[in-house]
Amino acid sequence: MFKKQLNRFALVAALVTTLGFMAPTIGQAAGPTGTGPSDAMAPSGTMEHLNVGQSRWYAFASAGKDENGDPSHVLITLYGQPEGSAGFNIWTKERLAERATSDNPNKDAPPIGAGAKVDIKRGADTVDVFNGAQVWAGGFDVPGTYLVEVYQTGTQASDYMLTINGDAVTFPTSVTTSQTSQPAQAVTLAIPAAAAGAPSGGAGPSSALAPSGTMEHLNVGQSRWYRFSSAGKDKNGDPSHVLVTLYAQPDGSAGFNIWTMERLAERATADNPNKDAPPIGQGTKLVMGTGGGETKDLFNGALVWGGGFDIPGTYLVQVYQTGTQASDYTLTINGDAVTFP
Repeated sequence: MFKKQLNRFALVAALVTTLGFMAPTIGQAAGPTGTGPSDAMAPSGTMEHLNVGQSRWYAFASAGKDENGDPSHVLITLYGQPEGSAGFNIWTKERLAERATSDNPNKDAPPIGAGAKVDIKRGADTVDVFNGAQVWAGGFDVPGTYLVEVYQTGTQASDYMLTINGDAVTFPTSVTTSQTSQPAQAVTLAIPAAAAGAPSGGAGPSSALAPSGTMEHLNVGQSRWYRFSSAGKDKNGDPSHVLVTLYAQPDGSAGFNIWTMERLAERATADNPNKDAPPIGQGTKLVMGTGGGETKDLFNGALVWGGGFDIPGTYLVQVYQTGTQASDYTLTINGDAVTFP
């Protein structure tokens, strides 16, 4: 049986409002780039450092509504070490201009969004479903450029990793980027150049690809395989974080499973593979109750899986077409210890 220890957690994301939000001082120096909105960077996809009192600025663009007329998806995550040593706000230049002239900026011109921990109730327990990460999720109706301000909190310096993902997210070429930044990609991790564009492999586990960060296509009955590695526990001994998202058009036209080679080998010899050797993870919609018997799909149809790995290993993601229509999809795989072999 599968021996690797997998610490999975259900994912929930919240669009955070900031009425009465006490924003930290903005525009603090933080290094050669990212010192303020005017030289905001693209995320580097690597761990970065903030000394006590510092902040750093990032920028991304959203194309607005997708081809179905729905708001484009955006998901921002921040993993800070030590836990709680960093947070983030989301701004527009218009809101910053309002803030500069307001008599009461925290009330009249707060950030348009802010990172927050996401807790859910499981019986009598409250569970932090992102293991200390700060999260913001939302959608934009119109095209625009947005700013993310990452700031240090508390008395200790912070090592952090910021990811910004979405089905219509790009990083403007006018944005100053660090050496490891990926300004033209919708995915914030370093991806081999050969993996970009139309896939040239992915027919099975042996030819699995790195995600391209672009829209890809599956005909009816097709599937495509991807591969990523996790370094296992982080320097604090906690399981490394992994987040996989799939945006498919039309909605529901694709899904994904997560496998190891060991689990696939077990499946090949099992008498009842769906029972005895299922995938180690699957993409699911994130739906939560809003009161009055109503529910809300927090990612507007996207499928999401999140978890953590205790030991190093290589993992496979199988994206498959479902239903009667071909699928156009974007797959992203992110984490604080994720690489693409």
